[in-house]
Amino acid sequence: MSKQTTSAQPDTAHRPAPQHPAGADIVMLKDGQTRVSCHGDDGALGHPLIWLTAETQPDGSASVTCPYCSRIFQRPIAG
Repeated sequence: MSKQTTSAQPDTAHRPAPQHPAGADIVMLKDGQTRVSCHGDDGALGHPLIWLTAETQPDGSASVTCPYCSRIFQRPIAG
C-alpha cells in the first residue's frame, strides 16, 4: 500500500473558473481594490447602501457577492 501525500498549497492550475448565474451583474474591481459599496439598482428597486470586502485568493483574484442583489464584484488574476 502506498502513501499519498498532499500539499499544503492548493492546486490552482486545475481549479475551474468560478461559475456565475446566467445574467448576473458582474462589476470589475480595479487593481488592488478590495472594498466596494453596493446599493442595488437606482430607484425603488435598490437596497440599503452596504460595504463589502472582496477576499483575495492565492492566485491574486478576488471576488465578493452582494447579499441583497447578487451583484458580483471581482478582480481578475493579478499579473
